[in-house]
Amino acid sequence: MKKLLLFPLLTLIFSSLLFSQSAVTEKKFIKGSLSEKIKIIDNLEEKESVLIPQKALFFAIENAASLSSDDELRTLVTAAVKALPDDPEKIKKIKTSTQKSISENLMTVFKLFKNTELRSAVMEKLALYSRDSLPLVVSFLNDYLETAFKTDASAENVLEEAIVALGKI
Repeated sequence: MKKLLLFPLLTLIFSSLLFSQSAVTEKKFIKGSLSEKIKIIDNLEEKESVLIPQKALFFAIENAASLSSDDELRTLVTAAVKALPDDPEKIKKIKTSTQKSISENLMTVFKLFKNTELRSAVMEKLALYSRDSLPLVVSFLNDYLETAFKTDASAENVLEEAIVALGKI
């Protein structure tokens, strides 16, 4: 009987510790400077690999108008994109609305930032998070490819990633 009570109790304690650690990380991220935000992203635990990068994407989108040429903001948003899970089994466990939000934010980041490394990372993740935004993502990729082939031959890596992303979809 004691063993039956011990397991749920330990599970509850362990769960509350995990939740409180995530809340602490989230607060540190919200309050931190750009360099602190980058460090937090670089040191994420697996369980935090969606929430914090998503907050970083929102932060970058909100501040792109005034900081779009800032190296730290570009480093933050690149780290956030790369920190998103890329295991299809983990992605399936993410709520549909969250996946849709991530894909929309990835497309917005792509439009706001012209950095090749960031854009390549966005293309890699976009293919993984497009399940519930398929028509929108395919349209976005087609539009990009149509204009990029005509205007931006220097973005060869990004073009390749866009083509690969379309192939995965």
